Parts: sequence; structure tokens; C-alpha cells
Amino acid sequence: MTTAMVSYGLVTSAVDNSDTQTSSDNSSSEGDGTADLTYLSWLMPVIFSILILVGVVGNTLVIYVIIKASKRTVTNYYIVNLATADILFLSICAPPTAAQYTGSAFLFGRFMCKIVFYLQMVTAQATCFLLMAMSVDRFQAIVMPLKSLRTRTLQTAVIISVSIWLFALILYTPLLVFLDIGYLDQGVEPYCIEQWPSTTWEQCFVVLSFVLVFSLPLIAIAICYSTMLRHLWQRVVPNEPMSGPASAVNAERQLRQKRKITWMVLAVVVVFAVCWFPIHVVNMWRRLDPDFPFSDGTFYFKTVGHVMSYTSSCVNPFIYAFLGENFRNCFRKAFPCCFKQAGKQRDCRGATMGSQAGSIVAPSSSKAAGAISNTTEMSNLSSRASAKGTEN
Repeated sequence: MTTAMVSYGLVTSAVDNSDTQTSSDNSSSEGDGTADLTYLSWLMPVIFSILILVGVVGNTLVIYVIIKASKRTVTNYYIVNLATADILFLSICAPPTAAQYTGSAFLFGRFMCKIVFYLQMVTAQATCFLLMAMSVDRFQAIVMPLKSLRTRTLQTAVIISVSIWLFALILYTPLLVFLDIGYLDQGVEPYCIEQWPSTTWEQCFVVLSFVLVFSLPLIAIAICYSTMLRHLWQRVVPNEPMSGPASAVNAERQLRQKRKITWMVLAVVVVFAVCWFPIHVVNMWRRLDPDFPFSDGTFYFKTVGHVMSYTSSCVNPFIYAFLGENFRNCFRKAFPCCFKQAGKQRDCRGATMGSQAGSIVAPSSSKAAGAISNTTEMSNLSSRASAKGTEN
């Protein structure tokens, strides 16, 4: 079966060669012809340019700050890999997707046809699996701080990250085989064509992508963070008995801390689900339903899906790094000329991308026991719940 990579895929899409119109034809209306979509030919490139700028700059700053002013830890290593995947995802995927709204033909040649869409899938897969790996790492650090001392090492993080990239590179090698330049309906404009051996191959591919890029990471993230929240709310109590005003102040501080953690967890899960759900829905629907309606409604839904999938890579650095108080301190240390410090600056050596709200996704690595960790307030909270004197 031959399909043209134009608008309805995970990042790009497929339209059967039996269709007389494609959803990327923005010079005329789509479906029944009742809507004028020509404005998208300039609006979408502008939107994608903003997303690329914000995402690349934000993720680059995260990498720079971690390298410049933060300690090498397990979670920092995951964050650097995630930021790298987001940069590749935005820089490789967004420009060809934006170009589809200015014209339906693929004008970048046979090599780019194969490599661009292949790398789109690879970077999307790596991004989602790295998010899943970070959630599992947080689960171990908070729920099993003692048992995770042996497994939460930098060497393990390197092995997992490399395995994720190799898995994604190998999994999507069929795209290098089945993608090529072709022409639809004896036309003269070139398209990037998927030449699957059969419809079954195509449907299996899209279902596999849905499971591995969306369903499995979302389920793992939701389970890990929900279990972590239940653990915190049920087991966190002060180690040292207190009474009077001191006890009340401590209890109130912990309550505020747990509320911030809860909101952060909800943000992580909701942002991932909301950003990736639309494009997967339209992709599954388009590939599995032979009567898929090429209407204005599905075109707008697909467009929103494209924008949301790239937005995920833009907001990741803010959720996993910039919301953390310690990361902001390290940011000030990395760019001292940009800030006028009034008073003593908090030392962030050994601190990671975490804070009262953000440390669920970025704790420091575990290397010793015997003193209460001072890297993040989240680590203190977890340590008191599980074992006094454990550094998370």
C-alpha cells in the first residue's frame, strides 16, 4: 500500500493515493470546501518557528546549567538526555511539518525523505521513554530509597539512556526501507511515500507506535507518580518528636510541601497526556478507518495535534527544571552577570533540578547514608518517610 507523508501521521501523516485531495493542500478548502484555510500557510510556520525558538533555547539552557553549575547525578543525566531529545525533535520534526502547510509536495529529496521521518519517530520515541525512565527513577528514590542505592547509579542511567536510543534507532529502521520519493495519480509533484507491503503492515506500525510512544509511557508515569504520592501522604511524619508551635509549623510546612508535590505530579501526567493524545488519536483513526472523513474538523484537530506534540518538548524544561528552586539558584550561578545578588547566594553545588515542587523529577544521586540529605526539600521529605539518615 502506498501512502503520502503529508498530514495525518504521528508527526507527519499519511493519505491514501486513492484520495483526490490531501489535507495539506492549504491553497484551497478541505473536505466540503466550506472553509478557507489559506491563512494556515503563513500562520503555522510562524507558530512552529516560535515553538522551535522557545524549545531549543529552553532545553539548551537546561543542558548548559547542568554542565556548568550542577553536580553529575542520575536524574541530571536523564534531564540532559531528555533535553537533547527535545532539541532534536524540534529541530528535525518541526521544519518539515511546517513546510507541509505551505505546499503539499516534498521538495527535500530522497535522502531527506528517508532520514527526516525516520529521525522524527526515533526522537519522539526517545523523548517518551526518557520521561518514563525519569518517572521510574523518581519512584525508586521516593518509595524505595534504601533499596535503590545500588541501582540508582550514574552507570545505570548511562546504560538505560543508551539502550533507549538504540531501541528507538532499531525499532524504526523499517521506515528507512519503506519510505521513498513517489508521485501520486501520475502527477509531477514529488511526495515522500510510504510503500508498505500491505495494509496490515501499516496498521501494525501505527498501533505499535501508539503503544510504545504514548500508552506505555503514560501508564508507567501515572502508576509511578500515583504510588509515590500515596507513599508520601501516608508515611511522611517528622522524625524528631515536637510539641507546641514548633510542631504546628513543621506540620504546616510539610502540608504545603506535599500539596506542591501533588500539583507537580498532576502537571507532569496531564501535560504528557494532553500534548500527545490528539496526534495519536487522529493518526490511529486515519490509518485504521478506511472511511476516515477528510473534513475541516479533522484537519483542525490534526493541526492542533501537531502543535501540541511540539509544545510538549517546549514545556519539558520548565516542568522538569525551571520550576525547581535549586535549578534557579544554579541558573543564577551559571549566569552571575545577569543577576544582582542581594545577600548570600545559596550554594547549589551538589543540588539537582529539584525543589519543593520540582524535586519529584530531579533528585540528587544516592551515595551515602548517615546524614539527612540537604540537596532538596523533597529528598528530606522522602528520607524521613523511609529511613533517617538516607541521602536520596
